Amino acid sequence: MMSIHMKIVAGKYENQYLFYNQVVATAFGIHMAKEFLKSLETEIEIEFERYFQFDNLINNLMDYIENKELEYQVKYSKNKKGFSVFEIKEVYVK
Repeated sequence: MMSIHMKIVAGKYENQYLFYNQVVATAFGIHMAKEFLKSLETEIEIEFERYFQFDNLINNLMDYIENKELEYQVKYSKNKKGFSVFEIKEVYVK
């Protein structure tokens, strides 16, 4: 399971959190996780072959985002089946 939390920094829900959870036990789940990670627009290549590499990738991404002080404009919605959909609309350097 890949679990990411995002703090809302402005607007009606300021200081609350969005949670992104993705099961990575199937090819489709891994694909969805990789697509979301790519949308974060870091300089880190989103590739791995083993789960321990995936764990290292997530930690490297978190460190990169914190060190570069990146913020994201996120569009949050629900799809036809009621699942949450997160779309990165804009990347900001704080």
